Amino acid sequence: MNTTEAPWQKMNTAPVCFGAKDNQFGNFEVEIGGSVDSVKLVHVSGDVTCAMFGGGNAWSKFGCQKSLSELYTFITNATNDILLPESREFLSKYTLQGYHPDSTEIVFTNILTPLRLSSGQQLRIWYGEDLIDHSEVDNSGLTCVDMYAKYM
Repeated sequence: MNTTEAPWQKMNTAPVCFGAKDNQFGNFEVEIGGSVDSVKLVHVSGDVTCAMFGGGNAWSKFGCQKSLSELYTFITNATNDILLPESREFLSKYTLQGYHPDSTEIVFTNILTPLRLSSGQQLRIWYGEDLIDHSEVDNSGLTCVDMYAKYM
């Protein structure tokens, strides 16, 4: 019985950068196909922001307001079907226990249905309000990440 945990495997060759409005998703092609049961996004550079209640902006790596726990970073396929997170309470944002908008990384574990990825398949990383084309006019910024996966 092999009890060794699968190592994280980097999925992108260059940082994947995405903006907060105007369809500025970041995309890359999967190099190695297979079934994935965990995904990690690691912040490399940049920040994004949206308008806050009461005015002003709050720059962060993966969300809108540093003071809240809501994340706005989504992973989709080439037709913008959301792959991660698997579930969310709101269309453009979600919470992920242990992570906040200014975390240095966010990790999706215990994926209910493993992601079946093909070599050459395009994946996209989006800011939630940009993905659904809602409330993005006052958004700004560009953030860059590296994506890692654990293959089964």
